[in-house]
Amino acid sequence: MDRDPYDLCPCGSGNKLKFCCAEVAAEMEKLERLLANNQPRMALQGLEKLYETHPDSQWVRTLLASTLINEDRSDEAKKLLAGLLKQHPQQPFANVLYALSAFSADGYPASKRAVHRALKHSTAAFPELVGTLTSAVSSHFESTGAVMAARQYLVLSLRLAREEMQRELFEALIELDGDTTVPYPLRSVRHPEEIEYAGDDQDAVRLAARYSAVGCWQEAADALEPLTEVHGEDAALWHNIGLYRAWDDDPSRAAGAFHKAAQTCDDFDRAVEHEILAQLLERADPDRGRRMRLSRFDVSSVSQILTRLDEADQFARLDDPSGADPQSQSEGPAGRYVILSRPFNDDEDFDAWTWESVPLIEGRLTIFDRDDQSDQPSQAFLVSLEGSELDQSVETLMQVAGELMEPVPSDDERESEIELTGHVSPEELPLRWSAFIPPSAPMEVGRRTSEQRWQHVINEVWPNTPSEALDGRTPLECAGDDERRVALAAALAVLDTFADSRSYLLALGDLRERFQIDPPAPLEFDENTNINLLSVPQIQRLRPEQLSSEQLEQVIKRATLVRQNRLLYDILQEALERPEVAENWERQDRILATLTAICGATLRREETLEWIQQGRTRAEAQEHSFEPVLEWKMKELTLRIENPDDEQLAPLLDDLWQHYGAKLPQLREYLVTLVGVAGVTPPWESAIVTPVGGGSGEVWGGEAETSAGAGKKLWLPGDTE
Repeated sequence: MDRDPYDLCPCGSGNKLKFCCAEVAAEMEKLERLLANNQPRMALQGLEKLYETHPDSQWVRTLLASTLINEDRSDEAKKLLAGLLKQHPQQPFANVLYALSAFSADGYPASKRAVHRALKHSTAAFPELVGTLTSAVSSHFESTGAVMAARQYLVLSLRLAREEMQRELFEALIELDGDTTVPYPLRSVRHPEEIEYAGDDQDAVRLAARYSAVGCWQEAADALEPLTEVHGEDAALWHNIGLYRAWDDDPSRAAGAFHKAAQTCDDFDRAVEHEILAQLLERADPDRGRRMRLSRFDVSSVSQILTRLDEADQFARLDDPSGADPQSQSEGPAGRYVILSRPFNDDEDFDAWTWESVPLIEGRLTIFDRDDQSDQPSQAFLVSLEGSELDQSVETLMQVAGELMEPVPSDDERESEIELTGHVSPEELPLRWSAFIPPSAPMEVGRRTSEQRWQHVINEVWPNTPSEALDGRTPLECAGDDERRVALAAALAVLDTFADSRSYLLALGDLRERFQIDPPAPLEFDENTNINLLSVPQIQRLRPEQLSSEQLEQVIKRATLVRQNRLLYDILQEALERPEVAENWERQDRILATLTAICGATLRREETLEWIQQGRTRAEAQEHSFEPVLEWKMKELTLRIENPDDEQLAPLLDDLWQHYGAKLPQLREYLVTLVGVAGVTPPWESAIVTPVGGGSGEVWGGEAETSAGAGKKLWLPGDTE
């Protein structure tokens, strides 16, 4: 259908078609139909010919460039658009196409200038395309660990994207906010603070806000920086600069700004939150600490190397060679191993293991067989922390592999491409501990040694480790020091984020008392306070008992979303006391199940049993209690069977076998399997205990990685998860 000559020209210039690209309109509409009919090659041929006769047509250039981008020829599109932008530097469509092609061809941050030009000149006219661009930038930042930048670009993408893409982006945002490997303050909602100045200074504030609205956070921070010469004591100004620098992935300068915000803030708790961000951003700086390295090896015989590794006592296999599907084995790794700090065998006395004697994981090894389809040779990949751990892992590996494995030289192109896989900050190096707990060991060994290690970290390691954030002093040396009380309170909060990401709940009250740190003051709020606009540290300062029912629900949803154990633990206990929950047994049951799961995952065994008893008691009071009571008894069994010497284990097994197994034959099958895996003598006489193969695993703070048959989820009656 012919276009109206007074419509906007499709080239994106903003001019009417009649006064822009009318002379090529007829030909261009034919070529657009080819593209609509999925004939890009024919369209490209026509566009290239038309470009030869009309090289100055913006429509021809932009359509040709967009087609080249879709055909993965971004380099050519970039060159084509560069010429157009020299003539029309603010052309909206050309700018966003150039940014997309530059991002695809050169990556980020090489394409940063092009991306920012598109943000400035193209957002208003082509929001959906800009949303595609910012989504790609967000993915880049997420892959590099720049969480605050990734999150904010994702929020911007969600605002710009077309409706059918918003659900996908929203799910990505939920996934990012719920990533417990990331410190929760970094994946929290953040907003610039309101700043009111006079004259030209306020003009700079407004300019920064305009830049921020379109995602140009470097420019926003640069606009505010000169104001610090006059308003250097304004914590809100430093806070905004810090936010903009963090969203721009400039962690060093962001941390500096947040330090300044903490130093100039009159509110102690707000100052602590600024300092928390500063310390976490410093830890995220890859130039500090030690790096994780990925080393590549050529393998001459995969079958022989697997045999040698399986027989070596300092290697533990994480996959199951006996039960592997041949097809999946050919598509994935041929073998996955951990390299241990000392030799290990299954005959060791696990009861004598302590956190100091348990074998540690020093490296991770993955073996791949030859892939003829992609012409990839047989290879091995070793990941370990640079320094003694990496050196020892390589030495241990080569002693076993011998002539079957050859390191790829460091100057080889394949090695240099994938040399780095992450880093560990100086503050976290003394806290690292990755224990190997094999499935042949009772499950309680992992809990016991983890708790021992955490107590050592809390009572000995962290208090006596010097920190840059404390000017080279230790936390014990800073206890009671008014000059460093903000930095010390923030350092304790950062330790809490470290523990939380490893499923451990610190006794913060006791630690605050030991280090003479005042507890956070309650956050003032009223019925109009929007809980969703508060950061997680701010939500932690709310008094749960003062929340309205609606606000309580908001906090529960938020705590569930960010998966912050302490916040969820506190708020759910308040929810149990509310009348609306007390009258809803199913709601009570879900809350008690969640509290049970939190305490179970955070090494609070006795408290876990207390919540289980509460859940079981309330279930027994229901009219139809058979299945809910059984579910609570199964939760209790899952915990008690970790310790075969638990005095309550045998009566519980007998009760389940006698009273529930008669009605549920599949339950008896499950119980037989379970006692076989756990190595427990069953209290019933006629059971046939089926032996299950061994494997290997690791644990730190309640987290475990299991191998060969150890990580399978067994059926639980009524379990729908």
